Amino acid sequence: MELFTKLEREWTQAVQKKDKTALDAILAPEFTLRTSEDPENLTSRADWIQKVLTSEDLRSSSQRAIVIRAFLGVAVVSFVRSEQVTINGKDRSGDYFIVDLWKANHDKWQVAARYMAPAGNNASEAGSTGQK
Repeated sequence: MELFTKLEREWTQAVQKKDKTALDAILAPEFTLRTSEDPENLTSRADWIQKVLTSEDLRSSSQRAIVIRAFLGVAVVSFVRSEQVTINGKDRSGDYFIVDLWKANHDKWQVAARYMAPAGNNASEAGSTGQK
């Protein structure tokens, strides 16, 4: 639990600092993001990094209800994240249910996929996905 909580925190900090080097280390080469806003289209690793670096302002973030399922070389980490974020000048703050798929890659853990959907009260708000 402690390891993946730390990894998720490091990922969030890399986003907040717009640290491309840290993001490159955290994200597996095959990383994709899939959101409930546009489930038929995946966001590639390169597109996601570009969006984080140029159009996203993550002001604060906290996690709760974290559940980790670890398997040989793979871990599924799910949680609810509350965030204060602006994307392309629009406030997209709210609570999001996130599922991250982490994999062991040469003695380090990297995230290979993220699935994200609005949670709780903002689940019914159209067009609100936080990081899509």
